Amino acid sequence: MTDPCEALAALPQLEPPADVLASWHAALAAAPSPAQAPSRVEQVFHVKHRRKPARPRRISPPALFRFAAAILPIATVLALSSADTANAPQALALRADQLATPAALTGLHPPGPPACPARVGDGHPIGERDVLLDGRPGRLLVLTTDKPGRLRALVLSADCATVLADTLVGR
Repeated sequence: MTDPCEALAALPQLEPPADVLASWHAALAAAPSPAQAPSRVEQVFHVKHRRKPARPRRISPPALFRFAAAILPIATVLALSSADTANAPQALALRADQLATPAALTGLHPPGPPACPARVGDGHPIGERDVLLDGRPGRLLVLTTDKPGRLRALVLSADCATVLADTLVGR
């Protein structure tokens, strides 16, 4: 038994009759281009397809407020940290009660490799800088928290042995 595909492939190629080819080419030449051809719905119902203009998507005010509350503290820290700090001292002298002020969050550098990952916890660092906290040298890390609009200011000693301060900033 032979394979049907092989049997069909072995048959000679048939040409349609010349009058069929002529009528086919005449019909193709007379047909409108696909862009001008009416759709089947237009042919049956004699209507033109009208597309409604797309309505712009609206963002609900509560969603917009939540978005702004989540982005504002990060944008503020990044904007303050990108200020010109060429003339600023290397270490910022602070008291523990000043960690929640905007002055403490200025001059931040982009975070490098995680310093003291065991002390950082779940937060992701968004900026850091050297500080003198109550006269003791340390490293200020600004971390994200799980609550939008709130950041964590963590000051660690240079050797990561001690937490000099741990303060929540924001609401």
